[in-house]
Amino acid sequence: MRSSTSLSLALAALVCSASLADEPELVVIRAARVITVSGEEFAPGMIVAKDGKIQAVGQRIEVPEGAKEFDLGERVLMPGLVAPRTRFGLRGYTRRGNQVQQRAAIELVVRPDAWDGLLEAGVVAAAVYPEGSDLPGRAVVVHTHPGAPAERILLDPGYLRVGFDALPGNKRTLRGALKAAEQAIEKEEKAKAEWEKKTKPDAGKPGAAPERPSGKRPPRRGPRRGPPQPPRAPLMAGAAEGQSSTAPVDTTKFNPPPIPEAVAPFVDLLRKDKAAPRLFVELGRASDLVHFDEVCAEVEWPQRPVFFAPNRSTRSIQTDFFRVVERLGEEQELVLLHPAISVEESTFVRVNLAEELSRAGCKVAFVPVFDARAGYDALLDDVTLLVGEGLSRDAALKGLTLHAAEAAGVADLLGSLEVGKRADFVVLDGDPLQVGARVEQVWIGANKAWTREVSR
Repeated sequence: MRSSTSLSLALAALVCSASLADEPELVVIRAARVITVSGEEFAPGMIVAKDGKIQAVGQRIEVPEGAKEFDLGERVLMPGLVAPRTRFGLRGYTRRGNQVQQRAAIELVVRPDAWDGLLEAGVVAAAVYPEGSDLPGRAVVVHTHPGAPAERILLDPGYLRVGFDALPGNKRTLRGALKAAEQAIEKEEKAKAEWEKKTKPDAGKPGAAPERPSGKRPPRRGPRRGPPQPPRAPLMAGAAEGQSSTAPVDTTKFNPPPIPEAVAPFVDLLRKDKAAPRLFVELGRASDLVHFDEVCAEVEWPQRPVFFAPNRSTRSIQTDFFRVVERLGEEQELVLLHPAISVEESTFVRVNLAEELSRAGCKVAFVPVFDARAGYDALLDDVTLLVGEGLSRDAALKGLTLHAAEAAGVADLLGSLEVGKRADFVVLDGDPLQVGARVEQVWIGANKAWTREVSR
């Protein structure tokens, strides 16, 4: 009797725990200040998250019953930083030509601690780009927290990287890809017109005159010999152009000719298809933008390209991108920069390119000069120095978060603290645009993913 009672209690406990596990997890986080980036700042502020997504942000929110509460004290809470262009911890290699079918996702087999440097800098997501020049392939956007590669992927495939800093080779490759896409579209349109001509309603009607070549008599048919032959087997999908398949083609519908993998993204681009990738165009000089505009003059973009304009390198602080500020501002382009002051070529004239582009109407996002731990450690301080040189606070914060997330293609998930977005944020010991501010915690999906254990 006692054993049966114990068994009943154990079963009841299991059922209760299972029902609690099925309930959505509610979390409330309080801080001295909450910076949303997309709107106002709340001091003090709080966030309510459910199943890893933000449910509410504000100053006074009614706490849901059963929610877990965390008080961060005098700390500042803001959206997690996003790295829109990185190969942190990955090896380099050479790839040239049109390789758009390649994906950086195959490179994500890294050590569990490989991206700790990004986490410590407050980076919650990173767009890993494929190495190489010309059209080396598609990026992948991942969480930086430890875990299996498949669990970390946020977006795959991501943007299509376009190297446009080594002319004329890069220009020739891009022009060839667009030309091949135009030819593929023309080929499909021609094939469809021929199919419609053969299957038009008049073709099989009694009394309909058969089409004949102009000025020629139809060939004389000989008598049928032998028994009637069975109809041929239906064409197989992909049988055109030497491809093999076991799936039969529906001959009552138009079956377009296959499009090569290296051409398909540009076909989608020219057709303004929703599946078309966003181009991530890497420039070397201001004149490269002029050449890019020339190649793509007839393209009607489903979404504008992202431009990477390296206004500073490890070897030089000179830039000439100030010459195309007006052109970039007219289209309100999204431009990636290094958070650094440059100088005009062959002069000592200082240039705050981020401030000039932002004032002209561009969206500015930041990537560190060094794609390494030292570069990410200095990222907040470097952007803070640009604010001291005239860049607005709003542009600086968005350049680290919202605009960086847009460049990576995940602005619908990350980059600001808004209802419906992921509860991925960082906790700092002070204002993020105060020199010396440090990231103390990183939260992914309203769960603490990293904590600074020892002060440095």
